[in-house]
Amino acid sequence: MTSSVRIRSIVSSVLLVFCLCAAIPAQAQRISLKTNGLGWLTLSPNVGAEFRLSRHNTLNLEASAGYLTLGKRYQRHVMFTPEIRHWFSARPQARFFCGAMLLGAAYKVKINDNPHKGLAMGVGVTGGYSFVLDKRWSLELTAGAGYLHRSEKKKHYNQLFPLKLGVNIVYILK
Repeated sequence: MTSSVRIRSIVSSVLLVFCLCAAIPAQAQRISLKTNGLGWLTLSPNVGAEFRLSRHNTLNLEASAGYLTLGKRYQRHVMFTPEIRHWFSARPQARFFCGAMLLGAAYKVKINDNPHKGLAMGVGVTGGYSFVLDKRWSLELTAGAGYLHRSEKKKHYNQLFPLKLGVNIVYILK
């Protein structure tokens, strides 16, 4: 399978998951849309959606794609990160949270004349804080780390790795 076919397949899967999540009944459910400002700084367009599951738990889904070239260095990727979050405050999606996340990505990177192309899968823990700006807007700081498995041709790498870093602008739809 060529890399462009693989990337299209991953993007299609991400869109399918978002469509399935949109079909979940939203009876009095809090739904928010978000984007990571740090991702945009690296020219990686990204979008996320967070769904309230209960008073203290949410499902956060984020996807990004990147295409950045700096001289002889470049990075291309598509990534999807689902996450279950537990909020410690009485108001959901406000103040401190911790979570468990998964990561799936296809990437192609070249640094110092060393090209890397492959797939990555990870699992980790996250934490963060959401500053409520007003009724509909929030600013969210988040970070996460965990286990990452990378497959490149016949080589496989397993390592502890920072999996997430974000400064998210959040808009609450409902």
